[in-house]
Amino acid sequence: MTAGMWFGAVLLAGGDAILTAWLALILLCVWAAWIDHFTLRFPLTLIRLTTAVGLMFGAFAVAVDQDPAAGGRALLAGMLVFAFNLAFAIVTRGYPGLADVRLSFILGAALGWVGWMNVLSGMLLPNVLALVVMLWVKLIGRRKDLGEFGFAPFLVAGTALAIAVPPMWWIVWI
Repeated sequence: MTAGMWFGAVLLAGGDAILTAWLALILLCVWAAWIDHFTLRFPLTLIRLTTAVGLMFGAFAVAVDQDPAAGGRALLAGMLVFAFNLAFAIVTRGYPGLADVRLSFILGAALGWVGWMNVLSGMLLPNVLALVVMLWVKLIGRRKDLGEFGFAPFLVAGTALAIAVPPMWWIVWI
């Protein structure tokens, strides 16, 4: 499902030179989310690979499209999303985990390429998705303790939604 959302996000955002970076992110982020969901572990090597591939293809897109403003916005957005998630992880003492915080840099950069409102949506949507899913699991399962869950699937799905749909559309439903 997440791969489908990412593919839709790429199609809706347009097929410029950044398409190669987004297709690479689809592959690597869905793989990372799958690993995190089933093992509650996140290989640091995979995060480094995802970041390096995303930055390399992003730099390629800047060179081909001759759009340094989009590249600069993407890097700044990645740093801001990383800082937001790091502060959030420190305040909440481990939610999201540090591996999720590391992954948030490249996801924030992907959002930054699209625009600032998408970045804001991408910072909020993963948390809203996690809250909705956990409430649903708690209500349906009638369990008091939800146990541990991986946050990477929510990060990846929230980022895909923030890229694919108009910014802040979901705020109306909350």
